[in-house]
Amino acid sequence: MKNRIVKQLLGISVATVLFAQMPMLAFAFDYDISKGDITITATADDVHTVTYYESEGVEQKTAPGDTDPVIFGEYAGLGPVHKVTINADGGDAYVTFQGVNIDEWSNRVPAVAVKGTDANNDVHIELNGSNILKSGAEHAGIQDELEGELIITDVDNNGSLTVTGGQYAAAIGGGENANGTDITISGGTINATGGQNATAIGGGYGGAGTNITISGGTVTATGGQSAAAIGGSLESDGTDITISGGTVTATGGSEAAAIGGGREGAGTNIKISGGEVTATGGTSAAAIGGGTNGAGTNITISGGEVTATGGYMGSGIGSGLGGTASGITISGGTVTATGGTYFPGIGGYTMTDDVIISGSATVNAAGGAGDENYGAGAAIGTASDGSSFGIIVNGTEKLDSSGLYDTGSINTYPAGTTIAQMSTTQPTTTYIGTIEDPNAVIPPNPSGQNDKVITSDNNNNAGDPNNNVTSDTSPVDEAHAFVASTDAKLQEHINKILALINSGKIAEANALIANGILLDTGRWYTFNKDTCALIEKASQLGIKVTLHYEYDHTKYSTTIPARSMISPVSLCNADGFVGFMNFYKYYGGFVRSN
Repeated sequence: MKNRIVKQLLGISVATVLFAQMPMLAFAFDYDISKGDITITATADDVHTVTYYESEGVEQKTAPGDTDPVIFGEYAGLGPVHKVTINADGGDAYVTFQGVNIDEWSNRVPAVAVKGTDANNDVHIELNGSNILKSGAEHAGIQDELEGELIITDVDNNGSLTVTGGQYAAAIGGGENANGTDITISGGTINATGGQNATAIGGGYGGAGTNITISGGTVTATGGQSAAAIGGSLESDGTDITISGGTVTATGGSEAAAIGGGREGAGTNIKISGGEVTATGGTSAAAIGGGTNGAGTNITISGGEVTATGGYMGSGIGSGLGGTASGITISGGTVTATGGTYFPGIGGYTMTDDVIISGSATVNAAGGAGDENYGAGAAIGTASDGSSFGIIVNGTEKLDSSGLYDTGSINTYPAGTTIAQMSTTQPTTTYIGTIEDPNAVIPPNPSGQNDKVITSDNNNNAGDPNNNVTSDTSPVDEAHAFVASTDAKLQEHINKILALINSGKIAEANALIANGILLDTGRWYTFNKDTCALIEKASQLGIKVTLHYEYDHTKYSTTIPARSMISPVSLCNADGFVGFMNFYKYYGGFVRSN
């Protein structure tokens, strides 16, 4: 944002000096929408000319040279039109909404319209306090008629905007039959609700949503019937949608994606690189991607936390009913996706290529359940193929995980598993990457903590829990016996669970997983790398491993959690050993009383 001239009261002597040096004195005023229409026209050097009313019904006035106009006040829409028009033809416009409440529901006008024919000129709207906008039929709450960019900010982190589009119009974007393009939200608490057949952020009825960026703030977007929350409306696409930060909650209208295309519309070039995104698709639509009969194409997730729930007969991430999915790439972040009935968690009705999951991504996915007529959707792949010669055919897996790092993982769950159930349900398949993550940061080891296998009764470093392995080693045969028995217990537990899963006894497997593994190590408090690898394998299967051990005459308990983000193997030293107090440092724990 360009440097703004700070508001200030000028004393007579200062004003006199400025007047002598400048052809026109710059100032900043507040304008009350309750008095009548306000039109702000940007001129050169970020200065604005404002036409406004001091009192309702009197002659309109003009204020030239305003550097930072502030709009405030309330209008209930019962009478003449009171709207805000911001024109950027002469340059970038900077306007602050400070406690604005405009309801033009009864009038056929937008509460706020932003205009401009020069693609190089943008409109910046800063939010202070609570602001509410509601437009009349066929007009958006903030109607975007700009060739440049509409940018909504909240620099002071104290602003909010509740905005509702009129019938057939977006909340922020296009009016009826108009696109919503070049919209950026970088801050504020935004609650946007689209009108009938129109998006919350993007196109009005019949309009597409293009070049929409959310980089901050808390955005809650709800699409109207047949329209996406963020993207395209009825029969329109959502294209070039980028989310890089903030908290975004998006809910698509019936047959429309939450983020992407409306009914009969595609979701294309959708990029998520950060933030927290929760998306819920409408009936027969994807959460992120295409609406009914709409494709989901070139969807890229490289960071953030993404939760996607497909509508009935819609993918979590990909296409809607009747659409094709392609170019889905996940290379980072945490992604959890579930498909609606018959549909994949990630994928499409049909697919032209594999879903590529690589890098350090953590992905949890479940397809929608099948029934007596159709099979279940794949967790990652295609929807059910229906039945063939009386045989139910499930969806087909379409997954390329060859580029997955050892810090990444993919868990696929039984069809019909909801997002809420995933934390207590055993995955049917777990993929762990085999490529060493070049960006992984292995935590430093406390000095001397990992040198040798030792016991608590021969320790001579009392009072220094980070230097507990410099004493004499225990007899080799005792060490070997301890390691062998520990490894056997871990391997036996893992094998039993895998056998139950392979035989379809999921409930029994889940019960064993829920119980976890307890290793009471007695006087031993060091593991080697092989034992750590078994603990890591158990953790990745969803099994928590608890250690009870004693150091310096104090009893401790430490738990390596299920699917731990910290690899036990990574904590081993160059000789392949790790002391339990190092586990305590990175996983936490407590002192036991018995």
